[in-house]
Amino acid sequence: MALSLYGLISTAERDFIINGVNDNMRTDGRTCNDFRVIEMETSCIETTNGSARVRIGSTELLVGVKAELEKASLVDGDAGRIEFSVDCSPNATPMFEGRRGGEDIEAEIASLFSRFYKAEEFMDRKKLTVVPNAWCWVLYVDILILEVGGNLVDASSIAVKAALRDTRLPLLNIEKGDEDEYDIQVSDDPLDGEELDIHPPLTVTVAKLGHRYIVDPTDEEEAVTLANLIVSVNENGEARGMKQTGKGSLDPSSILEMISIAKKAAKTLHRSVNRALLAAEDEDIRRL
Repeated sequence: MALSLYGLISTAERDFIINGVNDNMRTDGRTCNDFRVIEMETSCIETTNGSARVRIGSTELLVGVKAELEKASLVDGDAGRIEFSVDCSPNATPMFEGRRGGEDIEAEIASLFSRFYKAEEFMDRKKLTVVPNAWCWVLYVDILILEVGGNLVDASSIAVKAALRDTRLPLLNIEKGDEDEYDIQVSDDPLDGEELDIHPPLTVTVAKLGHRYIVDPTDEEEAVTLANLIVSVNENGEARGMKQTGKGSLDPSSILEMISIAKKAAKTLHRSVNRALLAAEDEDIRRL
């Protein structure tokens, strides 16, 4: 999922970027397997049940989670569900201006996260049941892209994980009335909230440049990337989903190597994010 934000990259710039990657030295001084500094802040939107702001380089996102009580659906039974929506700020990049703006990017990221979060191992959706076959919690996850500087999907996955881990479900007082009707009172005190039992995945985007692979590509690197592989990895370091993007093709051996790189990077990323979340009560902003 690449956005060329500054127009066409010249041949000299392209060669400079690729030659550096081939020598394991990127333009910002990182090696091929290094992430940029990640800033993370949680509980930053008072009107949500959970929220997080994440910045990687010049990519910045804000994620809010709203828990809504809804009647159980025929599709999901009495289990709750998670729904994703993405909104691109027109100020994030000139590409998001105009009538269509970033609609394609919004739909692509929302679809990707909906797919990656279908696995039951990340959360037992039955735990979102309020009244069996009647009421359940629905978690609406809203992703706002504030600024674009490459690697939107991975930044989104970090922010979504942090926001979901920050989410508290309000305590409920449930009384059964006549004819199987229920009177449900929701606590107004956010401190009464109950934490979610959830273990969100993280994505790692591995990009192919020249003869090597890199993680956390910048927008300039994305502009000269041959192909990307976005891999969803759980906290045990197991790949649970993937998607190839870009104009180039990948042979099976390249895909296997890229998956291996993503799994290794994701394990380190999970540890860093979990450590920052555990310490979030002491500081507002974490540097991973």
